[in-house]
Amino acid sequence: GKEVKINKIDYSFADYICYKNDNLDSEYIKKAQNFWQKNQANTEYLKLPNAQNKSNMLSYNASHIDFKITKIMVEKIHNLCSETSCTLFDFLISAFAIAIHKHSAQNIFNIATPFANRDIHEFHNVIGYFADTILIKEDFSEKNNISFIDLMQWHREFKIEVNDKYNIPFAQILSSINNDSFIKENSAFQVMFVLQNSLPEFSCFKNTEIN
Repeated sequence: GKEVKINKIDYSFADYICYKNDNLDSEYIKKAQNFWQKNQANTEYLKLPNAQNKSNMLSYNASHIDFKITKIMVEKIHNLCSETSCTLFDFLISAFAIAIHKHSAQNIFNIATPFANRDIHEFHNVIGYFADTILIKEDFSEKNNISFIDLMQWHREFKIEVNDKYNIPFAQILSSINNDSFIKENSAFQVMFVLQNSLPEFSCFKNTEIN
């Protein structure tokens, strides 16, 4: 048969864990925990009108809605993002935050979002679960009469602000937050925003038919 050459793997997921443990010194962890403690101090439990479960039993039952937007609208969105130096993520999470704010009539709430957590180039191709969660605190009490563009730019700036503060595990972030609402409801967030703006391309399956 034909010999298959497999590229040598220089790093493993275990190396990544060791790297994180070695580089997360106590001073960095304390700084990050202080940031999240202050950021999440008065965050409220989100109570959506249609999410009130009559039973005390926790349920994950849900539904989904499929919809499409026109090509013209997509172009307008991308143009707006380009003009404001924002990303598609900034645009969509701003729209999502406004929808939650209007639907719940709450000013302060968390939106959780996952991130790849592959910020180190050497670990980009390493197989393993790197993804973690970050909390975005929406506070419309401080955003009265804010324009949509300003909200997009706020999300952009927040990403920059927390760029060096999300490397500690999410569980460690939660342990540093002293919020009675979180303790009472046993949850730091009730909604999550996930953007999948690209699909992986598997070159090994090109020109392959599956029956």
